[in-house]
Amino acid sequence: MLQEFWRNELAEDAEDIDERRMLQLYEQRQMPQEPKLAFPIKSQAPGPHGKASAMASPPLPKLFLLFASMAMAALAQHSSIHLHFYLHDILSGPNATAVLVASAPKPAASTGPPSLFNFGDVVVIDDPLTEGPNLSESKLVGRAQGLYVLASQGPTDPALLLTTSLVFTEGRHSGSTLMILSRDAVLAPVRELPVVGGSGAFRCARGYALVKTYALNATDGNAILEWDVYVRY
Repeated sequence: MLQEFWRNELAEDAEDIDERRMLQLYEQRQMPQEPKLAFPIKSQAPGPHGKASAMASPPLPKLFLLFASMAMAALAQHSSIHLHFYLHDILSGPNATAVLVASAPKPAASTGPPSLFNFGDVVVIDDPLTEGPNLSESKLVGRAQGLYVLASQGPTDPALLLTTSLVFTEGRHSGSTLMILSRDAVLAPVRELPVVGGSGAFRCARGYALVKTYALNATDGNAILEWDVYVRY
């Protein structure tokens, strides 16, 4: 009887184990299976908050090369040029190209030497530009059209405020202009004047002009100025 009792108990336990095992297998079959990937996922570096970053760091060397090539392509689209000519500022005679249009009141007393202009005088110019220093023998290449104002009061360092357009009338740049806006210290051996713009072939030009006094008549003020202009456009 005792053997029969234990045999029945063991059979019931076996049935319980089989039922639990069957239930586990059933639940596993009902749960969705994650798809297997055809390639392995590489581990990613942790982000700033301790979690793996979802985006890899950009290829900085390649980006640098890309931006460098774009910058070089932009520079390659610009041209540079050096222009050399002579400007003739003629204040006297029948063919004057510079005219005093506004004269400031002269000081009642002055201890300095007499001068052609006083502080505040305004002169309008339409000066010829030539290839060489001789006006009658050199080819005309353009004109300087604008004005200058005596903008300094000190007699030892006279300076003009020069605003002029260099209008070219010959060659492949005919019809194009360069704009000068600068202080011109007329007694300096070399003056650097900025080129602030242009039109035509010189649209959006930037550069500078080096100006030297080639000849000056102290009596009538007529002057020949040598210009070297360097521009990028």
